[in-house]
Amino acid sequence: MKLKKKFVAIALTLCMAFGLFTAVYHGVTTDASSGGRQIYNLLTKTYGFNGAQASGIVANIYYESGFNPNAGGVCYGLVQWTGSRKSAMRRYAAKLGYSGSSIKGQVAYLVHELKTSERAAYNRIKSASNTSSGAYTSGYAFCYYFERPANKVYRSRQRGNKARSYFSSFGGASTKSSTKKVAKVSRKTSASSKTYKAGTYRLNLTMTVRTGASISSSVAGSLAKGTKVKVKSVKNGKWGKISYKGKTRYISLKYSTRI
Repeated sequence: MKLKKKFVAIALTLCMAFGLFTAVYHGVTTDASSGGRQIYNLLTKTYGFNGAQASGIVANIYYESGFNPNAGGVCYGLVQWTGSRKSAMRRYAAKLGYSGSSIKGQVAYLVHELKTSERAAYNRIKSASNTSSGAYTSGYAFCYYFERPANKVYRSRQRGNKARSYFSSFGGASTKSSTKKVAKVSRKTSASSKTYKAGTYRLNLTMTVRTGASISSSVAGSLAKGTKVKVKSVKNGKWGKISYKGKTRYISLKYSTRI
């Protein structure tokens, strides 16, 4: 057991070291980097975080991956997920119609984790006021309670200070969370109550094609946003039966429009 814990600690340290190397390697040295800004905008405009709260999360992602969603290997993505969490991230992103290697897909799963298995971090981050001090609190809390690195007090302080920099650079004091957008997303994701029928559909998002009519079925490919597909029948409420590369396959109709 002691050996296993030591191995995990070493693995996490290597993940963090690789993430920091990635940030430097990709030249992500300015607070106005496009990746950081994209993540900040998603957090504030789509998921309801204020500028300070978002700045704290962005500061941690800078140290973990340099805003590169493809950073790493064993430890992967914006916050260097490993093992079952990495697999869960890919499944969750695909369920929403995103690629598991995209910023949008990974941020969506990150917020999902914060609201479910990582509530200790989420509650502290959401309590942060929209000030420079709040940005420090958010950056510190995300590192200490979500990332949980070795020497976490030092690293949490480091990231808290970095969060102040992002807060200033991104004009966080004037950024208000968009609760209307959050409500819109909630309504969109609750669209499973719709009734689907056979017919032609236009995809509103890039969708994963599966071998069976369930999220647990193997992935057979994907269809791009805007693609028109002919659905022969509907199974399990929302899974459209289609012909894909000459074979019977299924796609979720949750993010599509019948035309």
